[in-house]
Amino acid sequence: MPFYKLCRHLYRKGQDERGFTMVEMMVVLIIIAVLIGVGIWLYLGYVEKARITKAESFLTSAAGALDAYYAQYGTYPSADDLDTAGVYLKDNKGNDIKDPWGGTYKYTGTGGDTYTLETTGGTKVNVQATGNKGVSEIKVVKK
Repeated sequence: MPFYKLCRHLYRKGQDERGFTMVEMMVVLIIIAVLIGVGIWLYLGYVEKARITKAESFLTSAAGALDAYYAQYGTYPSADDLDTAGVYLKDNKGNDIKDPWGGTYKYTGTGGDTYTLETTGGTKVNVQATGNKGVSEIKVVKK
């Protein structure tokens, strides 16, 4: 067989083969892995933002009740009198209400002009409501 016919035969044989090489398959798998990693990272960010929003909503409601209590009585309630103020940190069975991270809400107030109500379950952030003489503020504190 002459050399040029051998080259033509080998060239045609290469064109007839179908499929992917291992390198091509590895590139595709790496691209898929990167996309999945980015997707999970974005999802976890959205979950954390939702937890913060939920905690802020609860604390805003509680702060409104505490400020109304202050307006009526001239003092914030002590931890034992929270139910009187309309702030319920326990459910009907007496169990602590959980914050969005699975921790509890912590109230610090002795019946004076200030209070702090905060989440305890977050590992990256802490959402807290603070009140001073009838004016409350909700803030997110990074740990």
